Amino acid sequence: MKEQKLEAKKKRDEEIEAERQILDLEEEIYKQGKRKKAIENAKQYQFYQTERVKNFHSGLLLSRVMKERDAQIEFRKSKIKSDKKWEEQLKLNIEKAFKEEQEKAEKRHRERVALAKDHLKQIKEHEEEEERRKKYEEKDAEEIKRQNALYEIEMRKK
Repeated sequence: MKEQKLEAKKKRDEEIEAERQILDLEEEIYKQGKRKKAIENAKQYQFYQTERVKNFHSGLLLSRVMKERDAQIEFRKSKIKSDKKWEEQLKLNIEKAFKEEQEKAEKRHRERVALAKDHLKQIKEHEEEEERRKKYEEKDAEEIKRQNALYEIEMRKK
Protein backbone atom coordinates (compact mmCIF):
# COMPACT_ATOMS: atom_id res chain seq x y z
CA MET A 1 0.00 0.00 0.00
CA LYS A 2 2.84 2.30 0.74
CA GLU A 3 4.20 1.60 -2.69
CA GLN A 4 0.89 2.45 -4.25
CA LYS A 5 0.81 5.77 -2.36
CA LEU A 6 4.34 6.49 -3.41
CA GLU A 7 3.52 5.54 -6.96
CA ALA A 8 0.41 7.79 -6.91
CA LYS A 9 2.40 10.67 -5.39
CA LYS A 10 5.12 10.22 -8.00
CA LYS A 11 2.51 10.21 -10.75
CA ARG A 12 0.86 13.39 -9.36
CA ASP A 13 4.22 15.09 -9.09
CA GLU A 14 4.98 14.16 -12.70
CA GLU A 15 1.61 15.56 -13.84
CA ILE A 16 2.18 18.79 -11.88
CA GLU A 17 5.69 19.02 -13.37
CA ALA A 18 4.28 18.43 -16.88
CA GLU A 19 1.69 21.18 -16.33
CA ARG A 20 4.42 23.53 -15.06
CA GLN A 21 6.53 22.78 -18.12
CA ILE A 22 3.53 23.50 -20.39
CA LEU A 23 2.87 26.80 -18.55
CA ASP A 24 6.56 27.72 -18.75
CA LEU A 25 6.56 26.93 -22.48
CA GLU A 26 3.43 29.05 -23.03
CA GLU A 27 4.98 31.88 -20.98
CA GLU A 28 8.16 31.65 -23.07
CA ILE A 29 6.14 31.77 -26.33
CA TYR A 30 4.18 34.78 -25.04
CA LYS A 31 7.38 36.60 -24.03
CA GLN A 32 8.95 35.81 -27.43
CA GLY A 33 5.88 37.29 -29.17
CA LYS A 34 6.14 40.41 -27.02
CA ARG A 35 9.86 40.75 -27.75
CA LYS A 36 9.23 40.24 -31.46
CA LYS A 37 6.50 42.89 -31.45
CA ALA A 38 8.72 45.32 -29.48
CA ILE A 39 11.56 44.74 -31.98
CA GLU A 40 9.17 45.33 -34.92
CA ASN A 41 7.90 48.54 -33.30
CA ALA A 42 11.47 49.70 -32.66
CA LYS A 43 12.45 48.92 -36.28
CA GLN A 44 9.35 50.72 -37.55
CA TYR A 45 10.06 53.73 -35.31
CA GLN A 46 13.67 53.74 -36.47
CA PHE A 47 12.47 53.53 -40.09
CA TYR A 48 10.10 56.45 -39.56
CA GLN A 49 12.94 58.48 -38.04
CA THR A 50 15.06 58.27 -41.19
CA GLU A 51 15.28 61.52 -43.16
CA ARG A 52 13.76 60.05 -46.31
CA VAL A 53 10.65 58.85 -44.50
CA LYS A 54 10.42 62.09 -42.48
CA ASN A 55 10.61 64.09 -45.71
CA PHE A 56 8.04 61.80 -47.34
CA HIS A 57 5.60 62.18 -44.43
CA SER A 58 6.24 65.91 -44.31
CA GLY A 59 5.50 66.14 -48.05
CA LEU A 60 2.41 63.97 -47.64
CA LEU A 61 1.15 66.17 -44.82
CA LEU A 62 1.88 69.30 -46.84
CA SER A 63 0.02 67.80 -49.80
CA ARG A 64 -3.02 67.05 -47.63
CA VAL A 65 -2.93 70.53 -46.11
CA MET A 66 -2.71 72.12 -49.58
CA LYS A 67 -5.62 70.00 -50.86
CA GLU A 68 -7.70 71.01 -47.85
CA ARG A 69 -6.77 74.65 -48.37
CA ASP A 70 -7.66 74.46 -52.07
CA ALA A 71 -10.98 72.84 -51.17
CA GLN A 72 -11.70 75.64 -48.69
CA ILE A 73 -10.80 78.28 -51.28
CA GLU A 74 -13.09 76.61 -53.84
CA PHE A 75 -15.86 76.46 -51.26
CA ARG A 76 -15.45 80.17 -50.50
CA LYS A 77 -15.44 81.00 -54.22
CA SER A 78 -18.60 78.97 -54.83
CA LYS A 79 -20.23 80.58 -51.78
CA ILE A 80 -19.31 84.05 -53.05
CA LYS A 81 -20.58 83.07 -56.51
CA SER A 82 -23.88 81.80 -55.11
CA ASP A 83 -24.17 84.92 -52.92
CA LYS A 84 -23.61 87.09 -56.02
CA LYS A 85 -26.20 85.08 -57.96
CA TRP A 86 -28.65 85.51 -55.08
CA GLU A 87 -27.96 89.24 -54.96
CA GLU A 88 -28.39 89.53 -58.75
CA GLN A 89 -31.66 87.59 -58.58
CA LEU A 90 -32.86 89.77 -55.72
CA LYS A 91 -31.90 92.89 -57.68
CA LEU A 92 -33.76 91.58 -60.76
CA ASN A 93 -36.82 90.79 -58.64
CA ILE A 94 -36.77 94.25 -57.09
CA GLU A 95 -36.37 95.89 -60.51
CA LYS A 96 -39.19 93.76 -61.90
CA ALA A 97 -41.48 94.64 -58.98
CA PHE A 98 -40.58 98.33 -59.33
CA LYS A 99 -41.27 98.23 -63.08
CA GLU A 100 -44.61 96.48 -62.53
CA GLU A 101 -45.56 99.04 -59.88
CA GLN A 102 -44.55 101.86 -62.22
CA GLU A 103 -46.63 100.36 -65.05
CA LYS A 104 -49.62 100.02 -62.70
CA ALA A 105 -49.21 103.65 -61.60
CA GLU A 106 -48.98 104.79 -65.24
CA LYS A 107 -52.07 102.74 -66.10
CA ARG A 108 -54.00 104.26 -63.18
CA HIS A 109 -52.85 107.73 -64.32
CA ARG A 110 -53.97 107.06 -67.91
CA GLU A 111 -57.32 105.78 -66.64
CA ARG A 112 -57.78 108.88 -64.45
CA VAL A 113 -56.87 111.15 -67.38
CA ALA A 114 -59.28 109.27 -69.65
CA LEU A 115 -62.00 109.50 -67.01
CA ALA A 116 -61.37 113.23 -66.58
CA LYS A 117 -61.51 113.75 -70.36
CA ASP A 118 -64.75 111.78 -70.47
CA HIS A 119 -66.21 113.93 -67.69
CA LEU A 120 -65.10 117.10 -69.49
CA LYS A 121 -66.67 115.81 -72.70
CA GLN A 122 -69.93 115.05 -70.88
CA ILE A 123 -69.89 118.50 -69.24
CA LYS A 124 -69.28 120.12 -72.65
CA GLU A 125 -72.09 118.06 -74.20
CA HIS A 126 -74.43 119.13 -71.39
CA GLU A 127 -73.42 122.77 -71.87
CA GLU A 128 -73.96 122.50 -75.64
CA GLU A 129 -77.29 120.79 -75.07
CA GLU A 130 -78.26 123.54 -72.60
CA GLU A 131 -77.16 126.18 -75.15
CA ARG A 132 -79.25 124.53 -77.90
CA ARG A 133 -82.22 124.28 -75.54
CA LYS A 134 -81.91 127.99 -74.67
CA LYS A 135 -81.63 128.94 -78.36
CA TYR A 136 -84.62 126.75 -79.14
CA GLU A 137 -86.61 128.33 -76.30
CA GLU A 138 -85.58 131.83 -77.46
CA LYS A 139 -86.52 130.97 -81.02
CA ASP A 140 -89.75 129.44 -79.80
CA ALA A 141 -90.45 132.55 -77.66
CA GLU A 142 -89.76 134.82 -80.66
CA GLU A 143 -92.05 132.69 -82.81
CA ILE A 144 -94.76 132.96 -80.19
CA LYS A 145 -94.22 136.75 -80.01
CA ARG A 146 -94.31 137.01 -83.80
CA GLN A 147 -97.48 134.96 -84.03
CA ASN A 148 -98.96 136.97 -81.18
CA ALA A 149 -98.11 140.15 -83.03
CA LEU A 150 -99.66 138.76 -86.24
CA TYR A 151 -102.72 137.75 -84.30
CA GLU A 152 -103.03 141.22 -82.82
CA ILE A 153 -102.59 142.82 -86.23
CA GLU A 154 -105.29 140.63 -87.61
CA MET A 155 -107.56 141.34 -84.72
CA ARG A 156 -107.15 145.08 -85.30
CA LYS A 157 -108.00 144.69 -88.93
CA LYS A 158 -111.35 143.20 -88.07
